[in-house]
Amino acid sequence: VLNENNKTAIKIVLDMLNALRNQYVETKDKKFWKMLIELLPESFNQKRTCTFNYENLYSIVRQRKNHKLTEWSDGFIDWVKTLPYAKELIFCGENE
Repeated sequence: VLNENNKTAIKIVLDMLNALRNQYVETKDKKFWKMLIELLPESFNQKRTCTFNYENLYSIVRQRKNHKLTEWSDGFIDWVKTLPYAKELIFCGENE
């Protein structure tokens, strides 16, 4: 449970992060982006956009199928299974 001092500190950091993000969006100056990244905690989740083709996904699934990090098997591979033609192109010959 966060006390008031911790909440205040988090709000200050978030306000600074948002201000840096807005400056970067407006100016596209990478110095603001670098400052933003430096202030983020290492464990902060960042959204990424990735582009894959079925050949890439086939390799990733084979390499990560029994990975010790459950994010691969419980999240990513389950998502791959929802793609059109995944059963035919990626999981062909596998028993469900």
